[in-house]
Amino acid sequence: MNEAAPASERRVEYGNNVTVHGLFFRHALKANAQIAKPESGSTQVSSAAIAPEGESRSRNLGRALRPHVPRGRHGMKLYHSDQARTLETGRAMKGGARYHLADWDAKKPDKYKDQKTIALSLDFPEGFLPLYTKLFEENKARLMQKKGIRKDFSELPPEEQAAIAEPAEEPIIRDWLEKSDSELARLYPPEEAAAKLAVRVSWVLAMPARLRSGSQVELLHVTHKTITEPLLMRILVLDSGQRPERLADIGGSLGLNDGWGIEVRRDQKGRRKVRLCIYRAQDTVNGSHYEKKKYKINLAELERLAHLGMLAKKENVAEKAA
Repeated sequence: MNEAAPASERRVEYGNNVTVHGLFFRHALKANAQIAKPESGSTQVSSAAIAPEGESRSRNLGRALRPHVPRGRHGMKLYHSDQARTLETGRAMKGGARYHLADWDAKKPDKYKDQKTIALSLDFPEGFLPLYTKLFEENKARLMQKKGIRKDFSELPPEEQAAIAEPAEEPIIRDWLEKSDSELARLYPPEEAAAKLAVRVSWVLAMPARLRSGSQVELLHVTHKTITEPLLMRILVLDSGQRPERLADIGGSLGLNDGWGIEVRRDQKGRRKVRLCIYRAQDTVNGSHYEKKKYKINLAELERLAHLGMLAKKENVAEKAA
């Protein structure tokens, strides 16, 4: 009778029948919707935490995400920016997603630890944030005047702040991404911003080949407006077969709790299939849910941008070492 080989001698297969979901979501409703700290001269991003309503909504949306994204075998790995609100949003989403799983054991934590990630953080070139904030303040003042609001912005409750801040910011990000000759685009070329995140997304795409066969992994990245839109505008393929020219072509910038997911599957023979969906958070009388839209991806453009992003990282490391 032949005996089974020792565990140390058994062959471990990699890359077959593997699924990785890379999720990229914006944080929830903030307690204060200012972009930058007023006392800092608009050179530092506001560190405002999420509001209680934002935490509750994130938890509900974590639950709503379950029908779209099957559970990872070892839980949901959370990556977040250096701002606390992304960590808070991610933990609330994870809590909602886990709580409503029939087989979830509340006493058994996920295998993974939450991880801060520079690629998800707001790190702008000199001059970009002050100009962005200046334009935001001008738009915000006009909207408040139009609405007849006489209170100071900081005195408004979070929901009312967001109702002003979100539309005040949209034309600014449109000018940045749609007009190559704008001052914002000169200070921070959108391609440069896209390349920075493309490195991370390329890492997600390559992950299935390195995982044990049969693995199913779920990676939740929580970040900010301006971080993912430049990349989406370059890698998404519209129904017409063309790349988006206007931000409106993809439904606008990411709203609060909006996000997108890239799913990478490798079948039993190691053949890869990739798809991308954008999730827009909705609130109705029946609770929170997502409206989902699928897109094709220009994988060649994604890898080109990732290459540029890697070169930029190496140059940055070399400059700091010099």
